[in-house]
Amino acid sequence: MTDLRTPSERVCTRCGRHEHWSEDAHHWRIGDDAGRVHCIHAWDITASFPVGGNDTPATDGSA
Repeated sequence: MTDLRTPSERVCTRCGRHEHWSEDAHHWRIGDDAGRVHCIHAWDITASFPVGGNDTPATDGSA
């Protein structure tokens, strides 16, 4: 089974809302900047996270 490395933080590209992943609660926590209340958040998450401990990101969709 392949382990996926996941992001630990994310920022909305529209309103600047910053969130971080809480390992204890197993969900995203809002940081100091809550952004706009009615924003449909567009997170800056990409598919460039390494898979299975490989330090080379898979950006071509092959992961």
